[in-house]
Amino acid sequence: MNDRLHYFQSILRPVDKVIIGYQVVMTVVAAVSFAFINDGGMALARHAGSIAAILALRSAATRFGGVLLALASDWYPILSLPFTYNSTGNYIHAIFPGTIDDLLYRFDAWMLGTEPARFLQGLQTPFLSDLLQLSYCSFFAIIFCSCLILFRQGLARQFSHLRMAIVAILYGTYLAAMLLPAHGPRFEYREYFRLSGSWITETVNTFISSAAYCGGAFPSGHAGVSLAVCALLWRYQRRWLPPFAAATVLLLASTVYGGYHYLVDLAAGAAFGGAVCYGSLRWNRAWHSRCDQETVVIRG
Repeated sequence: MNDRLHYFQSILRPVDKVIIGYQVVMTVVAAVSFAFINDGGMALARHAGSIAAILALRSAATRFGGVLLALASDWYPILSLPFTYNSTGNYIHAIFPGTIDDLLYRFDAWMLGTEPARFLQGLQTPFLSDLLQLSYCSFFAIIFCSCLILFRQGLARQFSHLRMAIVAILYGTYLAAMLLPAHGPRFEYREYFRLSGSWITETVNTFISSAAYCGGAFPSGHAGVSLAVCALLWRYQRRWLPPFAAATVLLLASTVYGGYHYLVDLAAGAAFGGAVCYGSLRWNRAWHSRCDQETVVIRG
């Protein structure tokens, strides 16, 4: 038993441990909240199956190598993010039945001196609605493209650091959403958020209504991750920073304009993302340093 545990400890990277840890927590939550979530049996099977799949993939990639296994091992943490996000919606209110929307809304009103929803409603134009609705959909594109740039440049360690920061921040916000559910202005104050735009706005609204869940506004993963992406691109691939910085500004503006987040969500997301990014990168760098030392000893 100890040998098997040591084996899995040796093949699991920090990013794998974050994802497995999350899946373990969700398995426990699913078991405890079985009667309150949609299709509890499938939820338990999904989380247990995810853990088994990660262990099998890392074991195969370490033991056999090969391009396809390496690609799957490198990219599954990023490519699985939309599915993880979607499944988290089953657990909103499973732990905490209420919401903190009223508190967040009053904090925004205190910062602006007026009700944020009414303030933003007065700014909208059809062009701005179309632009910012499209910008809101760029979130996963920002994640994927930033990782792809480092990966294609052969910057394996930098790619590992960026991947680790993204996964740690987002999985942290998924857990926070269960503990502190916030629906967001467009759900709580929907009478203010009738955006005037073309078919683009209508199409995006329809897509988001079908894909997004209600309750995961605080803290903002959009803010935490997009700002972390910009910070790491500034360090690793500075020439790519301008387009990503512009996309991030539009993305953050779109979250407030469209009523997806309160301003305090963005502030909390930025603070949370910065702290998690710092801690996760220290962990990831320490793991890489230990691997380098073990490689030197083996070669010696």
